[in-house]
Amino acid sequence: MSRATLVYRGQFDLEASRVMFLMDAAADQFGPVDVVLLQPFEGRGRAVFESYAATSPAVRSSQVVAAPRASARKVRRHLEELLDRDHTLIAVGFSVTGFLPRRKCDVWCVNGIPEERLLSSTSPYSRLAVKWDWATARRSTADVAVVVSDPMARLIEHRLGLQTAVVPNAVDRELFHRPGGHTSRYLTYQGGGSPWQGLDRLADVWSELHRADADLRFRIISRDPRAHALANGLAPDVVDVTAADGHVEVCALLAEARLGFLYRPPCLVNEVSFPMKLGEYLACEVPVVASRCGWDVERVLSEHGAGLIVEWDDPPTATASRILEYLSEIESAGTQEVHAAAVALDRNSWSQEFGRALCAVERAQEQAL
Repeated sequence: MSRATLVYRGQFDLEASRVMFLMDAAADQFGPVDVVLLQPFEGRGRAVFESYAATSPAVRSSQVVAAPRASARKVRRHLEELLDRDHTLIAVGFSVTGFLPRRKCDVWCVNGIPEERLLSSTSPYSRLAVKWDWATARRSTADVAVVVSDPMARLIEHRLGLQTAVVPNAVDRELFHRPGGHTSRYLTYQGGGSPWQGLDRLADVWSELHRADADLRFRIISRDPRAHALANGLAPDVVDVTAADGHVEVCALLAEARLGFLYRPPCLVNEVSFPMKLGEYLACEVPVVASRCGWDVERVLSEHGAGLIVEWDDPPTATASRILEYLSEIESAGTQEVHAAAVALDRNSWSQEFGRALCAVERAQEQAL
């Protein structure tokens, strides 16, 4: 079996869980992998990456290469010399295709789509950058695109004509689980404050919940100051704003959650996404309130009865009323279904699925020789 090189372009600190999952899964198939981080700009991502690479048994060697968009040609020349042609090449990140040399990319892992930036800025430069990413993606020669959801698979197949394999964001339930000794107290939001998170609307829902039941308690787990806007309509004594370092602290905080929230507006970015936070909530036995926007989150929650799906366009008062009804339901019936949903998103089983996709690529290549 050949060795593998994984090339990732993106902000490692923001996508660390997904990229580390892919590295570990690739190492299960090929042995320790050589990893190249193409860094779009200087930031915290490099330190997080180097710390992980120095200690992970999945990484044989690592290198960081500055890769702003203007340096694409220079980076391609560098990778042409750096990459071992006998290695299976695993490319990670949507924009990475524009930085790869003209050799075959065996597996392309797509975690998100470039339209995310248009939710923050619709400037001519942002629109041009999105068009550039899709244009370079159309030149992809990958045997398979590994994506996080069925809607993303349909999008990639339709726009790019590539074969896809769906491997959603999954969590290691040996690391993420509900510790004992905690009481469920808080309606909890965990995550950032990006525009696609829909926090302005969720803040209205939380305000209505607080107005309807002053005894409810809320918690925001985030280092992103934009997420703290969720507390704007709440009395200071009913909301806890905190952050967590590592999975142990995250699990301890989620063990005190009555509900977790994935309340996002309907748009293409959310439709094709599959948030890591879903698996983390479920692994810690937290039922999830999610909005209906055509994403796979709805299917997971519906199949297992592990949460409540609400309509984004409903008035906040109506949504708050439905959430209060759901709280009463789960307090009387329990939340056993959440465990089954967590099992469905277990990291080990999806790591094996990624391994099967890699094996299929290798077999196809061997037959072509």
